Amino acid sequence: MPTVKDYRPASTGRFRRRASVFDSIPFGDSIPFGQEFQLPSKRRRWRIVWRILAVVVSIALVYIFIGEAAVVPTASMEGTILVGDHILLDKFLYGPSVPFTSWHLPTRRAVRRGSIIAFKFPLDRRLNFLKRVAAVGGDTVEIRDDILFVNKIAVASPTSAIPIAKRTVS
Repeated sequence: MPTVKDYRPASTGRFRRRASVFDSIPFGDSIPFGQEFQLPSKRRRWRIVWRILAVVVSIALVYIFIGEAAVVPTASMEGTILVGDHILLDKFLYGPSVPFTSWHLPTRRAVRRGSIIAFKFPLDRRLNFLKRVAAVGGDTVEIRDDILFVNKIAVASPTSAIPIAKRTVS
């Protein structure tokens, strides 16, 4: 039986090709009769399982505690964020929740007027809703003639949520 030349380079500079189980088998031939295919050693299997587990745990920790990617589902913030925009939600600053409990980690930043927040829609927990904060705890909110008033001061635009000078509304 003629042997087929292996055209793969043996090594290139400091990078060496690792020996494989298939190196001893000529191309086009099956495993010779009487020899069995050797599985990777137990140590190597554990190394692979350990690496896969480390990647899965790392992804879960990032998703739970640091942030997640989301797609804007509705047009409620059309002036600043469009439907279908991809955004990164920062959970770390606003106290991420501990999985399978009702506990939250301490917040690093308080929610302020004008901030954009994300929350799960109560009727469909799969949807992330994005809204701009118009008022915080203790503020009085009122809408008169399609104008937003926060603490009896008119807000320039719902997209800014920053009060402007008092103006009279008839």
